[in-house]
Amino acid sequence: VLATVIDVAKSLEGRLDGFTDDSVAALADELAKAEIALANAPTSTQAEVDAAAAALRAALDGLTVKPAVVDKAVLEEVAAGVTALSNADGLFTAVSWAALEAALADAVAVLDDASATQSEIDAAVTALTAALLALELTEAEPEPTAPEPSDTEPGPTASGASTGDDSGKLPVTGSNAFPVIGAGLALLLVGAALIATRRRARAGLEQ
Repeated sequence: VLATVIDVAKSLEGRLDGFTDDSVAALADELAKAEIALANAPTSTQAEVDAAAAALRAALDGLTVKPAVVDKAVLEEVAAGVTALSNADGLFTAVSWAALEAALADAVAVLDDASATQSEIDAAVTALTAALLALELTEAEPEPTAPEPSDTEPGPTASGASTGDDSGKLPVTGSNAFPVIGAGLALLLVGAALIATRRRARAGLEQ
């Protein structure tokens, strides 16, 4: 029995890269002890031989597979981008912003989970980018209606400026431009996530 267990253990030599270093080292230690016990079999008791075989079997059973290597880089980048956003000015609706915050909280939990699988990480990326794209702008206040043109020639205003065709135009302020900036940031984050995910998938195929 001991010789058979030793043969099984030796057949795994050079094929244990997928197991943790500690469990492989424990197997090597028990294998060495078992070989000594087998060599001393003529003078060893049956109990000693059986104990060596049992210890070697336990070491074989104790081989532990290394945890899968996961990539959180994409999720980290998207989460960082979302964290940088703010709704202090009420630019986005409360419902869509709350959904984004919930998705961000879930993403942070996945990032903090050392045992998170790649599928869980990818799902968090998908959920967070979907919530980002689903942000809805609050309804803008209606712009003031431009006054009807009069039949008289436009004259200078009290300040001396002309009241020509520009009287009804509003200046482009930072608040007018912010929705465009916010949407652009969202698209950049999602684009970066998609590109990084495709690169990781391509790298996996090339390995």
